[in-house]
Amino acid sequence: MRDDAADIRGIEAIRPVYTRLKGWKTSTEGVRSFEELPKAAQEYLRFMEKESGAKIGIVSTGPDRDQTLELPEFRAACSGLQEDSRLIVQFSKGRRQR
Repeated sequence: MRDDAADIRGIEAIRPVYTRLKGWKTSTEGVRSFEELPKAAQEYLRFMEKESGAKIGIVSTGPDRDQTLELPEFRAACSGLQEDSRLIVQFSKGRRQR
């Protein structure tokens, strides 16, 4: 068992960084593409990516499953995966028929 639990020494030196961002008043419910989002919402998502160091791929725009949008870079990255998975499914189907 590893004994490298979080070390809290120095935690008192950590200070939060607050950043004010523009808000938006229009609803984003049901928006299906990044380009349809209000400009401030687009800027917010890009800010979150930059600050977190992680790319955002999918954003929920409402309570229903189909109320999501994929960011363009995510869609492009996944297009190759979808083609690969279709090949795997076709290969699997071919093997089952034998």
